[in-house]
Amino acid sequence: MSLRIRNTNFETGRPQVAISLTGRTYEEIIAQCRKAVSRPVQIIEWRADCYLAAIDNIEEELLKADIYLEMLRILDDIRNIIGEMPLIFTLRSSRQGGFINLEHDQIEGIQDFIAESELVDVVDVEIKGLKKKNGGIGGKLLMERVEKLHSLRVKVILSYHEFDEMIPSKDVVRLVDAMTNYGGDLYKVAAMAEDIEDAKEMVRATAFLTKHGVGPVVTCAMGKAGAITRIIGGKYGSVITFAALDKASAPGQISVTKLAEKLDEVYGA
Repeated sequence: MSLRIRNTNFETGRPQVAISLTGRTYEEIIAQCRKAVSRPVQIIEWRADCYLAAIDNIEEELLKADIYLEMLRILDDIRNIIGEMPLIFTLRSSRQGGFINLEHDQIEGIQDFIAESELVDVVDVEIKGLKKKNGGIGGKLLMERVEKLHSLRVKVILSYHEFDEMIPSKDVVRLVDAMTNYGGDLYKVAAMAEDIEDAKEMVRATAFLTKHGVGPVVTCAMGKAGAITRIIGGKYGSVITFAALDKASAPGQISVTKLAEKLDEVYGA
């Protein structure tokens, strides 16, 4: 399956390269963004949890207008720099592998505010670590969450990250198949690889999902042992691969320059 966001197609073959902006201040974020667009990159992701984690007394600050105005300033400047590149907004709590301790309702509120700005194209919704709400977070609540974001005219990546171990391929398939019931636009699964056999588990799952028309999917095996999946994943259907600019935002990320060279070798320049 394929998806088009702005002028970028997401489909099987050479994956689109994404860079995550992980700066902790306005100046760091914008400097990273300017550097990223000078590299072979097609997508920008703003990891807003990195920025918010650096703000003192964040609970109090989130009750004030200034922090929201500053996030809009950052996004407006990012948009001016990247032009028509797709822009992903990601905000993960610490229990989801992110960098800030926020409650689910707080994250939703920020996501909605950012989506309403019309400055971002995609919002990442991490489904692991969601706290139970009104008896659970079942399919209905998650479906309503996706519908709300769609009503604000953004696409949704439903994500699941496992930083401790590899997820067996059959379970990755079940997970993504369940995700599709919630109405997302892309489905992302990343899990930690201890060895090459773990990496193969993720590749097998990706190939199976693509063969059966499930997706678009974004998959990778994290860690050094899984780095190969960031290069060859596109051959099996993974439509995005995340690269490191200065500092990796996930274990096993390859520098964007080296990744581009490897992609040229595998898919052709």
